[in-house]
Amino acid sequence: MIGYSIDGVWNPILHELMHLRWHPRDIRKKLIFVGAVYYIWQEQNRRIFVGNKREVAQLVKELLLYIDMHGGRDVGGINLG
Repeated sequence: MIGYSIDGVWNPILHELMHLRWHPRDIRKKLIFVGAVYYIWQEQNRRIFVGNKREVAQLVKELLLYIDMHGGRDVGGINLG
């Protein structure tokens, strides 16, 4: 997104994620991060190619709904709930 800088935020987040273990709670944190990145990427493409823009609150609401819907499911035999 033009005009935004995440330099001061990006490195601590990646550092935290790289040091998580294979505990279900840690796997869930990784999935939430990946989901957030995906939603941001999807919104960027929507703005560039479609010319449609959603508000940040709407994106957060959709991401939280997705996490709630899928957060309790098993992923690779591991219960993430």
